[in-house]
Amino acid sequence: SFTDPAPHVEFLTDLLSRIDREKSPDAHVLLLSTLAHSKLAFGDLDGCKGDIDAAWKILDDLNDVESSVNATYYRVAADLHKVGPHAFRWPRR
Repeated sequence: SFTDPAPHVEFLTDLLSRIDREKSPDAHVLLLSTLAHSKLAFGDLDGCKGDIDAAWKILDDLNDVESSVNATYYRVAADLHKVGPHAFRWPRR
């Protein structure tokens, strides 16, 4: 059911556990961002912030990133900022 976020979040969390962060950092960031967006959609601001912060830590260390990965990250970060600007601070390089 769309009203119960648990199955959706559990599915994405399970997928995330299968992605090797070292071998596939782009996929890991993409899935973390997707998970963060899901948590945001269901009202879990703290969970969203934790995932988007974790995604940034990985993204910041990557040199060559697909534009779709960057776009997904920044879309979620912007949505989080719109919902609760106090909950998100743009990372500095």
